Amino acid sequence: MRHLKGFAGVLQVDGYAGYKVLAERNAVSLAFCWSHVRRRFYELAQAGPAPIATETLARIAELYRIESDIRGHSAEERRAVRQATGRPVADALEPWLREKLGLVSQKSKLAEAIRYALSRWAGLTRYLDDGRIEIDNNVVERAIRPIALNRKNALFAGSDGGAEHWATIASLVETCKLNNVEPRTRLDAGSYGTMGVGFGFAVAAAVVQQDRPVVSVSGDSAFGFSGMELETICRYNLPITTIVLNNGGIGGGFDEWPADRALPPSALSRTARYEKVCEAFGGQGYYVEDPADLRPTLDKAISSGKPSVVHVLIAAQADRKPQEFHWKT
Repeated sequence: MRHLKGFAGVLQVDGYAGYKVLAERNAVSLAFCWSHVRRRFYELAQAGPAPIATETLARIAELYRIESDIRGHSAEERRAVRQATGRPVADALEPWLREKLGLVSQKSKLAEAIRYALSRWAGLTRYLDDGRIEIDNNVVERAIRPIALNRKNALFAGSDGGAEHWATIASLVETCKLNNVEPRTRLDAGSYGTMGVGFGFAVAAAVVQQDRPVVSVSGDSAFGFSGMELETICRYNLPITTIVLNNGGIGGGFDEWPADRALPPSALSRTARYEKVCEAFGGQGYYVEDPADLRPTLDKAISSGKPSVVHVLIAAQADRKPQEFHWKT
């Protein structure tokens, strides 16, 4: 509950009892989920003749029919329709459930389902008075389903910090989906101008697409190349081929520089051999100066199935081609 500390407003939740602690603070109101209520009665109706459960499902279905008619309308319009049509259905359902509860065994599954609904009635009907609230939290349930299915993998997050970072990324991706934003549009932030971030994407691609080789195009150590990520790639023998385009600096370097003068901060040594770093970690290294050699060298590196660096030395002051696409950020 730590991440909800300081939260004020309406919290749409399932029936987890722990949320009641938040409701004890006047700043938080709980809106419970009708889908969780419906599920209990549905299971009873599916098991055999269950007239009370079947009638309950029919009444809940009427609430959902009303919601389908006003989906996409403004909060004010939804509240008005709910008050006129949904409120009478809910107001009639509560005393009916209380009446039926007195007729059945208190130890039965049906009594348990009825008590579940009645004990959360204020939160279940809160949506009728507020057009912003949904009748259930199915949108969230669907969003977290892939995460729930991936729960066993999450046991190997490595640490509490790793799990928190995992949760942050998952929240970011699912929030993008809810707002019809392509997740990569946000994840790409920084991947074109931050040292080593591109390697991180290459590692992820190699883990997810294990049957396909991965090619990563990187700048020199000013932008893109990172020895730490390369060591990880080699340690796990990931089939990643990295092309390092070395122009000897940030924006541009110098093909020649007086030996008795220090290089400016924006320049790097043209004699740096990035492919040797890969070889030192146990991978394959290739060095290319002639453009005609690039394609056969790249083919050789990819076909090896091993971590590889293809070091391509380019002119220090070469102009780049006009950019024909927009960054996604």
